[in-house]
Amino acid sequence: MRGAGAVAAAVAALDVPLIHLCTDDVFSGRATGPGARTIRSITIEEKPAAPRSNGAVTGLYFYDAEVFEIARAVTPCARGELEITDVNRTYLERGRLSVAKLGRGFAWLDTGTPESLLEACEFVRALEKRQGYRIACLEEVAFQMGWICADDLARLADDMVKSAYGRYLAHVAAGGR
Repeated sequence: MRGAGAVAAAVAALDVPLIHLCTDDVFSGRATGPGARTIRSITIEEKPAAPRSNGAVTGLYFYDAEVFEIARAVTPCARGELEITDVNRTYLERGRLSVAKLGRGFAWLDTGTPESLLEACEFVRALEKRQGYRIACLEEVAFQMGWICADDLARLADDMVKSAYGRYLAHVAAGGR
């Protein structure tokens, strides 16, 4: 299984936040077994000065209904912001937070600075150009998952036919991908 199907299967099977190992460290955990994709959380920190690992929380979360109660109890940090890390930390303290390691074929792109945003744009552009696929093309994902048919996709493409994106959708709808 690849692409959106792999993500959907991972989400259904794990029901946990997803992490990616990188150099912007914010997560510390321990694998539950050799080669395990599910990791038992040890700590989770927002923008640590001295990171404990090379794991980063990607920002893709799946919560139960209790998240609303937990979120209401979050107080602003020193910067005056509400941090999703505080929600995740609450689940960790209750022994209910686990994470899944994103493996090969996935890329986490930080966009928190102008430089990292430019790097992410360059990465996406190069990949789309070389592979001939659009990244995060929701209409294409819906088509591949069987949520819409080729006629539905073609109608969506018609609304954007003057753009490269619309032409890509029309190509996919016509059986080009």
